[in-house]
Amino acid sequence: MIAKCKAISHGKEMLNYAMRESKMEAVVASNMVMGQAADEIFEEMEAVNNCGSRCKNKYLRFEIGIAPQDEKQLSPEHLTHIVEEFAKKMGLKNHQWIACTHKDTDNLHIHLIANRIGIDGKVYQTDFVSNRSAHAAEEISREMGLTIAKEVKAEKEYINRNSSGHRIETKRKLQEIAYKVLATAKSPAGLVTELRKQGIEVEPVKNKQGKMYGVRFCYKGETFKASEVGREFGFRSMFNHFGQTPEGQKGTPFIPKYQDEPQSIVNTIADVAVNTIAEVASNTISTAGEVASAIGGLFDFDTENTGGDSAESDFQYQLKKDELKRKRKKRGQKR
Repeated sequence: MIAKCKAISHGKEMLNYAMRESKMEAVVASNMVMGQAADEIFEEMEAVNNCGSRCKNKYLRFEIGIAPQDEKQLSPEHLTHIVEEFAKKMGLKNHQWIACTHKDTDNLHIHLIANRIGIDGKVYQTDFVSNRSAHAAEEISREMGLTIAKEVKAEKEYINRNSSGHRIETKRKLQEIAYKVLATAKSPAGLVTELRKQGIEVEPVKNKQGKMYGVRFCYKGETFKASEVGREFGFRSMFNHFGQTPEGQKGTPFIPKYQDEPQSIVNTIADVAVNTIAEVASNTISTAGEVASAIGGLFDFDTENTGGDSAESDFQYQLKKDELKRKRKKRGQKR
């Protein structure tokens, strides 16, 4: 069983939808309402929630879904018990509400429409109300021995990840090849080229704006996220390994930790990283110039004369000193 909730302003339309003859199967339970039709119930709720005129969304729409495997064992009395327990756990004792089942889909589900304004004039707090609804449904499921949606989802994800022996073996082989190639590659482009020679396709992952933010690896009919292959194969991690950034600038290379790889591969990768660091260090001056050019000259790097102009420095110092004296003089005059 699963449940969700949302505060709404269109209470009349929601009541008409929930109690429409072509959709509604039966009224399961209600609280503090006497009317039988949607319009009558709406008028009763309006008489109460007019007290909360400052409240915009004066109604609560709850939806409770029943797992298909539980439908056969639930009688009308069981459904009434579920709704009453749910309303109790959600704190709807002082609120008008009506709940009915729907027959317009293959899966049994319950609509519960409640007045957000209680008969005591208090407004129902909707902080994390959908999460609280899901938690209440989970508690009722445990009490009645019903299927818990969260556990079913977790079980499916676990089965999907681990049931295929072919996927597990393919991932192991992919990691073995990828780490060996990473140990000898000289650049991100070289890494991708060599992986493709080994039958591994590297595909970009883009957002809605078309900007690339990740990669995935395809090998022997299986697709893996970069994080599944290894932390060193993330979009930025691959560039960082070679002392670069995705934007083409110089980065700071690092020696990654390979906890589960053979020592020979670790040593080889470490040597490559150290050589890369040495190369970056030898090109520090030219790199500074490249960065300045790339950002439109916001900073001027003097790569030839690092000492600076002493006369210019003295002049700037004297200007600051004179400015400070003027400020102190103004503060003295104000006093």
